[in-house]
Amino acid sequence: MLVECDSDDTDTASHKFRERQKRKAAKKREEERRREEARRQVEEQKRVEEGRKKVEGEKRAQEMKKKKEMILGSGSVLGGGAAELPCQACTSAKTECTMEMPVGRITVVCDRCRRGKVACVRPGAEKKDRRRKREEEEMSPRMTKKKQVRTKSPEIQMNEDAVGILILEVRGMRKAIEHLTRALLERPDKEKTDTDEVQKELLMDDDEEETSKQEERV
Repeated sequence: MLVECDSDDTDTASHKFRERQKRKAAKKREEERRREEARRQVEEQKRVEEGRKKVEGEKRAQEMKKKKEMILGSGSVLGGGAAELPCQACTSAKTECTMEMPVGRITVVCDRCRRGKVACVRPGAEKKDRRRKREEEEMSPRMTKKKQVRTKSPEIQMNEDAVGILILEVRGMRKAIEHLTRALLERPDKEKTDTDEVQKELLMDDDEEETSKQEERV
């Protein structure tokens, strides 16, 4: 009987151990399946994002190409065919100057200057742009007083300075005249006060003499 009981306990323990191993294996397979599914979803999203960026890049490149062709064809940005002239950097390097119009900007730059992040200066174009900008600022009704003063000619500025100096001199002369007038108006009052004091002293002397005479009579 004891041998049979020990055998039954051993079989039960072995069965439980095998069941635990099966559950662990099933759980491990489930976790691996979930990780693989999550990885596939991430890769799918990544492929979709890359495809979207590729489409946007191709669309942007087409827009830039159209703008570049429009500028090369008309030369309306710089005027008079100046857009076809090579820039100073490409002229110095003796390389072909290819222009490119960046999206969202109005400045024309070539590939070489854009890669080097330098100003793309073309002969005669910069001077025209500066003159046009200055004329627009001078004619603009919204130009501030500070900008108006900055755009005035030297002759007008000198005349305004001379007028300012004259105004200061006139103000100084006016203050001097007011001070002198006040002094002249105050002087008669002072002389009148002095005369009244002298008269009071004379009256006091007369009263003292009269009093002394009366005392002598008594």
